[in-house]
Amino acid sequence: MNRQALTSRLEINASLLFACLALVGCGPSERSSASPSSKAVRVASECESNVERRYFPARSAAGVPSKVLEAMHEPPLSCGVQPDSYRILWFTAFSTVPPPMVRISRISDRWVATGVRLAGWGDDRNLTEIDRHERVLTEEESRQVLHGVDAFGLWNRQDTSYPNTTIVFDGVLWIVEGRRGTAYHSVFLAVEDDAVRSLFRFLLKSSGMARTEMDP
Repeated sequence: MNRQALTSRLEINASLLFACLALVGCGPSERSSASPSSKAVRVASECESNVERRYFPARSAAGVPSKVLEAMHEPPLSCGVQPDSYRILWFTAFSTVPPPMVRISRISDRWVATGVRLAGWGDDRNLTEIDRHERVLTEEESRQVLHGVDAFGLWNRQDTSYPNTTIVFDGVLWIVEGRRGTAYHSVFLAVEDDAVRSLFRFLLKSSGMARTEMDP
């Protein structure tokens, strides 16, 4: 093969690569491989003024987690313009461990992890931020975290572990949310679940927050 032909082939390959990266994303950190299912809802174009319905519009009793997320200065994933994101919030009733939250969001071509803790959650006076971490993930870290999201099976999970949407804070409650394009899904779990614990540990580590006293 002569030099001119080799140069032309390299230029074509480079053009295809850049087109792939720009249009659909070929990097391992692009997004979860799982697609939103029929359980996902379409996000609202505008967010409501009511705090509870702003964060969890389809739930009848989500006032406490909504107040906690607002105190953490977290964006609602169920409405407005937001990047692809996954978020997990952990409550434990019989412990002094403050509720931690970790979210990963796709900013441009990178995933960014944000971790926040409050002083507490049982009293409005405890809704004070005491810890915040944010870091850009490497491609390998992104791949591992998104694999954890897929292993948890967010998009195919039932909305709640209870037979109705009433939320009872008795023990441990996990809230996992996903936003992909205009699709949104949240899962409330109050049962023992190895997959959600693994996902939490992946996300907690990715944010750089210490696992001390926060290992479920």
